[in-house]
Amino acid sequence: MNPLLQARNLCVARGACTLLHHVSLSLQPADFLVIAGPNGSGKSTLLRALAGIWPAASGELLLDGKPLSASHRKDVARLLSYVPQDTRMDFGFTVREIVAMGRHPHVRRFASETRADRHAVDEAMSLCDVIHLRHRTVNTLSGGERQRVMIARCLAAQPRCILLDEPTASLDLAHALGIFQLARDLAAQGCAIAMATHDLNSGLRFAKSLLLLSEGRVALPAQDAATVPPAVLEAVFGVRAQQLLDADGNPHYLFHRPSSAATHG
Repeated sequence: MNPLLQARNLCVARGACTLLHHVSLSLQPADFLVIAGPNGSGKSTLLRALAGIWPAASGELLLDGKPLSASHRKDVARLLSYVPQDTRMDFGFTVREIVAMGRHPHVRRFASETRADRHAVDEAMSLCDVIHLRHRTVNTLSGGERQRVMIARCLAAQPRCILLDEPTASLDLAHALGIFQLARDLAAQGCAIAMATHDLNSGLRFAKSLLLLSEGRVALPAQDAATVPPAVLEAVFGVRAQQLLDADGNPHYLFHRPSSAATHG
């Protein structure tokens, strides 16, 4: 099976600063990949590059086997959807209007909303638990509510590949777990998911594979989330990692910050 989204030796630079160095990854349908790493490791940069928002300085980026840069933006939008970390909005659109904007890749110019469009919008709002907010204007919502609205807009497009940049950062515990579960369910239905997150334990619990970044480079290529060596986590994050197993046999980590003596010794 051909990868749905593939990056080969991707390098990204902003001005004179290189932010990503020769990053490669491959996303197949039904993959759920978690991208983790310390602050400044390149997680958001990688997702922006994969979405085609930031052009690559070198390397190759393929979407459904074709160069993403050579594809029409509307064709890309039917296949690939990206949810940024920053969801601030200053416009007075209602939640439903925002989510309905996700249908743009499927709507002909000047065409009216169809029954299929309405169903996709309502289903996306239900999946993200925002349907009760549908008449609220987005600039009256909390940060966590806005994040769920933006994910719903993404789902309304019914893409085959979804890129999520720290989607649970401003969510409460229940909704954060709900987003991880939703991502796993979408992957089980054949969607390819890549999610940047600082919630490493939830990522390891729900995702199929993990990729670690450090200083713009791949510290651990994508591999089965259940087989990540604790020593690699310790080296990347600068902490001690103690692996435990939950009742289902899934790995869970307790992290300990090294003592000052150990840090400076």
